[in-house]
Amino acid sequence: MAVILFSSRCIRVLVSAALVFIFLSGPGFGQSPGKGDPQSPQGQGVYTPPKGSPERKAILDAVRQVLQRNFQVKAVFKVGYLKVQKGWALLYVNPKSPDGQSQYEPLWALLQKQAEAWKVVALPGVAGEMAEEDMTYGKLLQEVRASFPQAPPGIFPKDPDAIGR
Repeated sequence: MAVILFSSRCIRVLVSAALVFIFLSGPGFGQSPGKGDPQSPQGQGVYTPPKGSPERKAILDAVRQVLQRNFQVKAVFKVGYLKVQKGWALLYVNPKSPDGQSQYEPLWALLQKQAEAWKVVALPGVAGEMAEEDMTYGKLLQEVRASFPQAPPGIFPKDPDAIGR
């Protein structure tokens, strides 16, 4: 059995290199703290939960439950927009039946995290508002922002009419 001896200077260099590597390879490297970092869901920045994450699933499941309970629609979603910040989420989805045979109208949903669970607080456009000739997604989301001024402005898209059309 061979024994390798290192000088104290050599050990310090190796430890320093290891610490630098650990720091640089940690979550969020290259990002401002709380900016787009899915590892800090309650951070100050706006982010999109990654596909397959428990948070994304919880948000989509909350919308699914509302559709099933209120409209007797079972749906899977193609997500066109999803932003989360400070316990609020805004998403735009294209729902379809689980077997893919039925397509439903795209929808926006505003959610708030309450008691560790995501709750849908608004489904703008679902009650027929989009049937109005001059109603756009931009106008619809302006109404949502006016109704929920506590929702962080960062989750709202700059040009909602460009999404999904």
